[in-house]
This record gives sequence, structure tokens and C-alpha cells, in this order.
Amino acid sequence: METLKFNKVTTFLVGIMMMTILLCCSSQVQAAPGDYTYTVTDGKAQLTEYNGAGGDVTLPSSTLDGYPVTSIGDYAFNGCTSLTSITIPQGVTSIGNGAFLSCSGLSSISIPQGVTSIGQQAFLCCTGLSNISIPQGVTSIGSEAFNGCNGLISITIPKGVTSISDGAFANCTNLTSISLPLGVTSIGQQAFLSCPNLTTISLPVGVTSIGNSAFANCLGLTTLSLPLGVTSIGDAAFANCTNLTSISLPLGVTSIGQQAFFSCTSLTTISLPKGVTSISNGTFNNCLSLTSISIPQGVTSIGYGAFYGCSGLTTISLPQGITSISDEAFYGCQGLTTISIPQGVTSIGDEAFYGCQGLSSITFNSATTKIYDDAVTIPASTTIIGYDPSTAKSYASNYNINFQALNSLPTNSGNNIPVGTVIFGGNGQALDLGYANNPTHFSEVMQDVISGGNIYVINFAGQITNNSTGTILTNLSAIPAVTYKDASGNIKYFSAGDGPQVTTA
Repeated sequence: METLKFNKVTTFLVGIMMMTILLCCSSQVQAAPGDYTYTVTDGKAQLTEYNGAGGDVTLPSSTLDGYPVTSIGDYAFNGCTSLTSITIPQGVTSIGNGAFLSCSGLSSISIPQGVTSIGQQAFLCCTGLSNISIPQGVTSIGSEAFNGCNGLISITIPKGVTSISDGAFANCTNLTSISLPLGVTSIGQQAFLSCPNLTTISLPVGVTSIGNSAFANCLGLTTLSLPLGVTSIGDAAFANCTNLTSISLPLGVTSIGQQAFFSCTSLTTISLPKGVTSISNGTFNNCLSLTSISIPQGVTSIGYGAFYGCSGLTTISLPQGITSISDEAFYGCQGLTTISIPQGVTSIGDEAFYGCQGLSSITFNSATTKIYDDAVTIPASTTIIGYDPSTAKSYASNYNINFQALNSLPTNSGNNIPVGTVIFGGNGQALDLGYANNPTHFSEVMQDVISGGNIYVINFAGQITNNSTGTILTNLSAIPAVTYKDASGNIKYFSAGDGPQVTTA
């Protein structure tokens, strides 16, 4: 490897030539060769350092010795705050890590065809950069490459780029739109963190993962549709997107990280796709406007503080298969009025329902569910409904809470579920058809549908039909224990196997 520096005589002579040119030509500066340091490897030069005066700079395509310049080295222009624009010559194929780091005066840059990679932090904190065109052929954009480029308003990513690296466009506070090409498969951690003016982004088909905090603090986002193929959403991916009102999650999503939607205070409803197996810690923490959520069959756990502070949540249907509800899971859900705990739940964590002032009743469908032994796990004003004897009754007795035994609740005469009823096997909910067809109950019915399991309809002739297969049941063994709501929303409870007298014709 050969290191080239220009001697003082050469620099002096070239300087005189440049002064003459400046007197006769435009204001653009062709920086003196002495402004650069190069390293040469295998006959190709890399520009490693710039010591010029700044302004509008056009880089030379070769050294005085004739070596072609093919790359801009790491931190070559680091901290050149007087640099206002730069033109990179044909022949350059890569821009190194931190190449233009903290060039705060840089407003525009021309990158030629042929460049294939832009390094990590290449334009980090170029706060004045308002215009940049990334040419076709670039396949790699490094982490934090444009982090803190406050002047950028829009940018188009060329075909060939397959991932948006960690922090690539974080803190681009004036970025309003970005175009991503087909071929991008992943959005890195903090990729668009704190881009408050980003109002829309279209994620192409093929994206499979969204990294931690990828869109956190994007205050301008109002709606977002994730493409089919996305399987994972990282921790805090959309945290503090306070104006996000709706988001569409495709089938295939299996993992949603902790605090993924933390403080999405305008989010009103969301449907979780089949395949999601857990609701992580704080996933919907402080989603104040969330009124309903569809939880699919297959979810087995509700994490710590998952719905903490969701004061607008009025109804939630927990599917069969859930085994645990963690500490503070529904803390401060003041709008929640009733909830039924599935039979498979083995434990309820500390303060799980603390501050749920509107919770009139909670039903335990197992006699052995362990309830954390603390007076504030369930509000004192809530009626606990469960078996006698049961852990639910013991908890109610210990803390002087009203208790009602499941086996003493009023039921239909003859313990038969009324005709004109739809039964959702996934969560044990049964609804009078008049209730189910009321448009105001649409969100609740959709939760029941997505809960999975068989759906049965008891028609007005007393026939029980499997809604999926059309088969008419000839015995009641398939009918689960249900919580039944009549047309007015009054609640009754039926044991497994209850139903009308079976008819087949």
C-alpha cells in the first residue's frame, strides 16, 4: 500500500493555477489536490482525508499520479462543517463509514451511478442535507447512514436494497415520505425512530420483520397496513405513535414484542391474527382509546402490564387456551365491565385488575385458578362468580368481596340453551341472534369469531348445526360450557352439554 501526499511546491503551483481559474470561471471550487490524502491499493485510490476550505466541492476522479479514485474512506470528511455541496465522480463505488459525519453545512450531494454501498453513519448529523438522490445500483445502506438528517423531506430507496439498516433514518425530523422498493425484507431497529412528520409509508410485499423501535415516536403516522409475509414485530416497534388510529396485521404474524404499541393513545381497535401465541409485557400499555381487541385461539398468556391503563377498553374476550394472566395485565382498565376467565387459566398475577372501577363481575370457569393473594388484585366492588368450593370463593371470602356460585346462578328452565342462539366454541360465548345481529355489538362478535373453535347455531326449530360443516348434531357432548347473553345483554350460564332437546328434522 502506498500513501500519497502532495509536496509544498506542487501544492503552491497548483494553488496559483486554481486562483487563475477562479478569476475566470464560476463560483464552484475545484478543490486543490493538496486538499486530499489518498491510499493506493492494487492501483486504486481511496480518498482518506480532506483538508480543504469547504464550499462547493467536486472531487477529482484520479490522483496526480493517475490512480483512479474508487472509494471515499471512513471519516474522510468528518466534521467539515463548511462543506456545502459535493459532487462525487464516476468510478467511485463505495462511501465509507462516517464519510460525511457531522457535515452540518452540507445541503446537497451528487452520487454517481456505480456506487454500490453507503457505509454506517455516512451522513450522520448532516442536519442541512435537504436533497440526495441514491442511484440504482446501491445495494447496501449502513446503520445510521442518514440519522439526524433533519433537512431531508423525502427519499427514494433504489431497487437492490434488501434491508433498511438499524437507525438508517432515525431522527429525520422533517421526513414526510419514503419509498421502499420490492425486495426489502426487513426494517431494522430504530430505522425510522423519531420521524415525527412521517405521515405515510408503504411497506412492500416481502418484508418479513419489523425491528425494535422501528417506527417509535412517529407522531404523524395515522394508519398503517403491514403486508402479507410479516412474521414478527419487534419491541416498541410503534411505541408512542400517538396519532395511529388503526393498523392492519396480516395472517402469519406470530410474534409481537414487548411494548410494541405502547402509548398509541389514538388506537381504537386491533385484531390479532391467528398464530400469535402470547401478548407480551406492555404490548398495549397506555392505549387510552382502545375499546376492543380480538384475541385469537392459540394465545396462551397475557404479559405483565399488557393492557395497563387502557381506560377505554369496554370488552375483551379471552380464548380457551390461555393459561396465565400476569401482574398488572388489566391495571386501570376503568371501562371494563365484565370478564370471563377461561378454564385453563392457572394463575392471576398481582394487581391484575387493580383500578378497574367499572368491573361489575369477573367469572372464573375453573375451581383451581390461583389468584394472587393481595387485596388489590381484584377490586372490592366486583362480584366474583365461580364454583363452590373454589379458589375464587376463598379469595372473595378473604377480602370480603361479594361472591356468587356458578351452580346457583339462574338459568333457562330445564337448563336448556334457548333456540335462536349462536355458540362460539373457542371462548365459550353464546349470543342470542338478536344480540349478535345488533350493529353496536359488531366488535364483540368479531372477537368471538376470531377466537377460533367450532361455531354452532341453534335454529328456531331446535336444530344444532355446525356452522363450518353444516352437520346437524345428534348429541350435546360437543357443546361447551357457555356464558350466554340474551337479546338485551342479560347474562346466564350453562354447563357443558346443555342445549335444547335435540331434533334432526
